[in-house]
Amino acid sequence: MKLARIIVKRGTYKYDRWRQLQDFRGFRSKGSKVWLDIQDFAEIPMSVFKQYDELRQSLADEIMVAIEDTMAETEIGSVKKRLQPEDLDFEADRIERSSIILYS
Repeated sequence: MKLARIIVKRGTYKYDRWRQLQDFRGFRSKGSKVWLDIQDFAEIPMSVFKQYDELRQSLADEIMVAIEDTMAETEIGSVKKRLQPEDLDFEADRIERSSIILYS
């Protein structure tokens, strides 16, 4: 006879918020925690975990795209500074001729 394993309590979570404070005595990090909630939780079903994992991965992908966009915006100025006037004229002419520009 198999016994069903029922987990009543898997763990306990504590939910609090970190508040960043100014430190007037130096450059170290200073803060305080504001306690909000503490509660027990049972085992998480695999379907819920898979849904959470998909959302977490999509958020990570969005963050990577935002980082890459920021890097592209900040690096374009330094690239343009190194270009010769002939290169800038060539790029302007190429942009006028094509409707779609692909950056690689």
